[in-house]
Amino acid sequence: MLHILFRSSTHFTEEALSPWTEIGCRSFYAELCSMQDYKTAAAAVRKVSAEFVAALPRIIKPGESKFLHKIADLQPDAVLARNLEELLFFRDRNVPVIIDFSLNVINDLAFFQMLDWGAERITLGWDLNEEQRRKLLQYVPPERVEQIIVGRIPLFTMEHCLWKTQFLKPDEPCHKLCRTQPLQIEDRYGALHTVRPDIFCRNIVERSEPIMSSPMVLHRRVEWDDRIPDIEQRVRALAVEQKKI
Repeated sequence: MLHILFRSSTHFTEEALSPWTEIGCRSFYAELCSMQDYKTAAAAVRKVSAEFVAALPRIIKPGESKFLHKIADLQPDAVLARNLEELLFFRDRNVPVIIDFSLNVINDLAFFQMLDWGAERITLGWDLNEEQRRKLLQYVPPERVEQIIVGRIPLFTMEHCLWKTQFLKPDEPCHKLCRTQPLQIEDRYGALHTVRPDIFCRNIVERSEPIMSSPMVLHRRVEWDDRIPDIEQRVRALAVEQKKI
């Protein structure tokens, strides 16, 4: 099954989603920057009779669980959990939980522990290379694995706001500049790494080069990225291939 993750509300309209459902894509993940955008996304996905999956933040600190309650109120078909707090919260509410790579499941012991704690599917950690992934798939049920086919690895998440540092005076209000102004940082080798905000306005720095993996399992995720010139053609090819399975 092909799953597409979008991070922009522009993708969550009936008109934008219908071409994907017409070629067999029936599962859409939303990772957005406001609760209103999550609500809009849920409504749009349901209009096209597809599965709505809420992608959750990588960090949930004490006092921030109110956000999880709001997501639960949307009655998602599943959630993409990035930490144990999210796994346990939605497991206890009988919402299917997909574990993301941030929990760093890289061996069979960790894999089966996550299943015991209620995970529906598990995304393996990026510490494994392709050969190691194939070997691990010999010891775990592959139908419970979700693989990222196209995406970018987040290098780190931080509270420090690069938008404020770069564009604003110390006491100037930000007015959510991070949601409208693109931002990249250059490392000492000249590579440009994109910065994006999460719903709590934390800054996530993504690796400059995207991940392009060969499909190994049935559940395949594409994390949509407009910076990849042929992203639409790649997704369509994956959808056609999926129909043959």
